[in-house]
This record gives sequence, C-alpha cells and structure tokens, in this order.
Amino acid sequence: MDLPEQVRSCLSSFVIPREKLDQIRDAMSREFQLGLEVGSPPSSVGMLPTFVPALPDGTETGEYLTLDLSGKNLRVLLLRLHGRGKRYETEKHNYMVPKEIMVGTGAQVCI
Repeated sequence: MDLPEQVRSCLSSFVIPREKLDQIRDAMSREFQLGLEVGSPPSSVGMLPTFVPALPDGTETGEYLTLDLSGKNLRVLLLRLHGRGKRYETEKHNYMVPKEIMVGTGAQVCI
C-alpha cells in the first residue's frame, strides 16, 4: 500500500455519511433549544441567552469593554465604535492570572 492509499484509508474512517450528519445537526439543534428554554429539563449543552435584541446596523457608537476570564488567562478588550461606517478601534491586553488567585475565592479575584 503506497502512502497516498494509506492516507486515504486512514481518512476514510473519519467520513460521516450525509444522513448521519443530518441526524447530528438535528440532535444538536434540539439540545441548543432545550438549553435556552426556561424551566425545561436540563440540556446536555449549557446555553446562556445573549440578550441581543437585533443585529448591528453600523450606526452604533460608544465604548464597550469585554472581559474574558478563562483558566489562567484574563483577556480585556476595549472596543470603540464611531458609527456611520467609520472604522472601529480596539485595544486589547492579555494577563496571566497568578496561581494563588486562580485557586482563591471569588472575592479574592475581584480585589
């Protein structure tokens, strides 16, 4: 068996038939919807509502701050929107969270 044939053989085990992909898509969609419904049985996929009432239309203005704390990284992003098709600006910083804070209480993180 030559190398390309070995590669094809190996990759063939990762091919998912269209019918199976449709089943997976439908099951995931059901779980997503279930995860968003208040008072429903627990979903296998945790979902949080975004509270975004509409898509942006380009007239938005202002400064928006995002914080992402995951594991040992804190990411901070400042987004400045100028509206009317003007270019936006971003400023971002990444910080390592010290181990003593990672394993501390929530109050210790916010001090």
